[in-house]
Amino acid sequence: MKNIFSIVIPLYNKGNYIRNTIHSILLQDYQDFEIIIVDDGSTDNSKDEVLSINDRRIRYFHKNNEGVSSARNYGIEKAQGEYIAFLDADDSYEKEFLSKIFKLACKYPSIDALTSGFYRVKKGVKTTSYLPIDILGDDCIIDDFFAHWSNGAFFCSSSIVVKRSYFFEYNKFFPIGETMGEDQDMWFHLALNGSFAYIACYLSNYNVAVDNSLTSISYNERILELPCITRLKKIHSNNTSKKKFIVRYNLERAINNFIIGNKKEGISIIKDDFFNKYFYKLKLLAVLFFCIPSPLIRKLILIRKNFNK
Repeated sequence: MKNIFSIVIPLYNKGNYIRNTIHSILLQDYQDFEIIIVDDGSTDNSKDEVLSINDRRIRYFHKNNEGVSSARNYGIEKAQGEYIAFLDADDSYEKEFLSKIFKLACKYPSIDALTSGFYRVKKGVKTTSYLPIDILGDDCIIDDFFAHWSNGAFFCSSSIVVKRSYFFEYNKFFPIGETMGEDQDMWFHLALNGSFAYIACYLSNYNVAVDNSLTSISYNERILELPCITRLKKIHSNNTSKKKFIVRYNLERAINNFIIGNKKEGISIIKDDFFNKYFYKLKLLAVLFFCIPSPLIRKLILIRKNFNK
């Protein structure tokens, strides 16, 4: 008999985390699942940690290192469940994740993707994700993905479950070789071709393991556009919310370029979006960072780096 859920865990050198991640699944109050662990060429003790846990529902696979997208795609191929959940090897589930998602699946059986809110965990401190509906515990069908995504991520790769059939129906998988935004590429495809249901509960823990990427970027480098955004821009549609989301992304990327001192790049990004009717506060912020002298910005970055150590 097939399981309802296949939980795919891409694993690469997370030996210090993977045991806790697996146990967060085994302790679920809904037990109809299999765990597919795709070891993407780990060189630490990850394999030993996985194999030390004796549970017949754990299926361990080892492959050459090709990145997180390749590992997820491999897991999709091996999965036998009706729904595929993705859980990063250093993240974890709250105890009721699968039971609440199962109830959501029963309520909305035709929906392609089932999602929930999540906790961001950094140095032991939890903060909550954006909720697209007002009442905690309520659920809904997400009719306008990009309108909500413009306000913030309301789920993450460790708080989404997708019908296995969706990937094969559209021959759509995670983009190989990409390390940033590769998950959003899939969510954008679902937004334009599939459907989302959402429950307003915080049901997974996303481990923010590193400091903000801006602190690791050298002064005057360029913050390039994510490939998933480039592809999204090329998709022609009359979706106003999609266009609005892209405007917000452009403004934020311009601001980040201003912050690291690359004002020329920031201006080139912002010039086409600055005079539309969206996101006035972000535009004011962009003007602020444009006006701050570059040496002062650089000094502020160094202070922030030292503060985050």
